[in-house]
Amino acid sequence: MRRYLRGWAMSSRRGAHMLDHDKVKKAKRLRRLERRILVSHVSRWPPLNIKDLAEEYGMSVPTIRRDLDELGGDGHIPLWVEENLIYVDKDWKVPVLPIILNLSEATALFLAARLLVRYSDEPNPAIISALDELADALPPNIASHVRRTSEFHVGAPDPAFAYIFEAIAHGWA
Repeated sequence: MRRYLRGWAMSSRRGAHMLDHDKVKKAKRLRRLERRILVSHVSRWPPLNIKDLAEEYGMSVPTIRRDLDELGGDGHIPLWVEENLIYVDKDWKVPVLPIILNLSEATALFLAARLLVRYSDEPNPAIISALDELADALPPNIASHVRRTSEFHVGAPDPAFAYIFEAIAHGWA
């Protein structure tokens, strides 16, 4: 029987419950690098430097480059490297783990969405986009209500308001 740890198979040659140490070590290293890139991207920090990461993690620059190729190669994180700086597509949306809601929790999110639209002073593209994403994650019967709620949030968005809202969101993160 084979089991998996974030895509890495257990080694049967050492026994049914022994993980190959190198694969576990690599999986942890990739996860750590992935988190660092995600935090940098969400926080809108300057691009990360490969040499600084190698020094911080106690690894070689070629190892960091191989790990970046693995993270970016499968389209998991849309990144590229120029002059040892790691760039991430600015329009990339960070994936959120799926959540499982019971009916009461889903209803609570729907009501929160209704209040958000009701008390929003200006039409906000971020609110509409978030409501659409929320509707995609909810059961169909509740999702239809959320989609109708986002339709009430109409009007031409004010670019200045949207810019200020985005600046506040990035400052808060």
